Amino acid sequence: MAFQADPSFQTSLPGHSSQVIPLSQTAHPSQPITGSKQSRLIELLHQPAGASLADLIQATGWQAHSVRGVISGVLRKRLGLAVICQANQDGKRIYRIKPVMNGAETDSAEMAK
Repeated sequence: MAFQADPSFQTSLPGHSSQVIPLSQTAHPSQPITGSKQSRLIELLHQPAGASLADLIQATGWQAHSVRGVISGVLRKRLGLAVICQANQDGKRIYRIKPVMNGAETDSAEMAK
């Protein structure tokens, strides 16, 4: 026996529209909204010098584990960005997005040639 929904059951709150917005009219889920914390994070990581975890925390207001989670889950996995993490002379970890040149990823040392 198939489940039959009660037609008198209201699925939306009174005074709120239950209009469905087609996916084509919504923002693409893998593109950050301009001016968002995620887009600010990407801007900082695109800088040639990169950004420290403290810089990223200050820019977003997020906790350290949240910043690292967005880098791993959203930027690397969902958006496919090559985010690298290197230690500088002080032992501080610096995150940056590895530049892409001619369809191939390249390192800053290769770019200097």
